[in-house]
Formats: sequence, C-alpha cells, structure tokens
Amino acid sequence: MEGPTDLEPKGATWEGIAERIGELAPDLLVTNEMPFGPWVAADPQYDAARAAASVRIHEAGLDALAALGVPAIVSSRPVPAGARLANEAFALQDGRYTRLHHKQYFPEEPGYFEATWFHSAFDGFEVFEVGGIRLGVQLCTELMFNERARAYGRAGAELIVAPRASSASTRRWLTAG
Repeated sequence: MEGPTDLEPKGATWEGIAERIGELAPDLLVTNEMPFGPWVAADPQYDAARAAASVRIHEAGLDALAALGVPAIVSSRPVPAGARLANEAFALQDGRYTRLHHKQYFPEEPGYFEATWFHSAFDGFEVFEVGGIRLGVQLCTELMFNERARAYGRAGAELIVAPRASSASTRRWLTAG
C-alpha cells in the first residue's frame, strides 16, 4: 500500500490486497499512513464532515485489517481529538488494539495540509513489543527528525516502522532514510 488512496476496506481492490497478503503470510504487516478513504489533508480547509467520514471508514478498516489473519499489524488512522483529528499509530494483535503513537510533526504544504487537520492528543515516542519485536513508530514526516530514531535505539527498539502517505517521488524519503 503506497501513497494517499481512496482505498475502501471492501470491494475488489481490497479483496485483491487481502488475497496477496494471505499468499505472503507475513508475521508483521505495516500499512501506509491512514490507508483507507480519501486523503483529507490534501484540502487546505478543515471540514468536520469529511473528518468524521474519514474516522468512520478507518473504523471499518479495523475490521478488514483484523480479518487478514496477520499476527501483528501496524497502521495509523484518524481519531477525534477536540476540534481536529489526531493521527494515531496502532497495533492489531490477535484482534487487540493498542495505541502506539500520535503523530507529533505536521507538514503544511500543498497536498499535505496536516497542521490544519491534525494535532497530537498524546505526546511521546515509546517503544512497544509488537509481534515479538521491540519497535517504535515514526509517522511519515517524523522520519525527517532523526533524533527520534536515535532515542528509539537508546530505548531498545529493534525496528522503527514508518507508515507514510506520500507521492511517488522518493527524493526526500531517500534522504530521510
């Protein structure tokens, strides 16, 4: 799953993805950032109705992800957070939902007006055990802040997962990596 999409957690496209994941049988699946529905942060104006619709489609996506039968999944979704949304990274393990992280750094540029749409409702970059691996999460543009990666290493992380939603251009992402 790469880049902002209008992926629905049902239908032929999703069924094809689910079938391919089933064939690969991963122990850990990392999706892109907020994988379901339209990318709301493309719009420079916050719209409460579109925000609520994004929350709903991602809630439906939780069931679709759980139905994949993958032992551990890391993804993110929008959650209500006061007058805006929070971008919440989470793990699904054996049907159990664990909040891992709220995105802390938000771009504000064409296609990614995230500071308009999101804020963090919880601070911190913690290490969690997911699928038997000690991991940390850096959501998308948080990769640009490498001091967080160093802190994860000092805290014992074995893996940093980075769900992201970006265009096909890899220039800045190769630099961040």
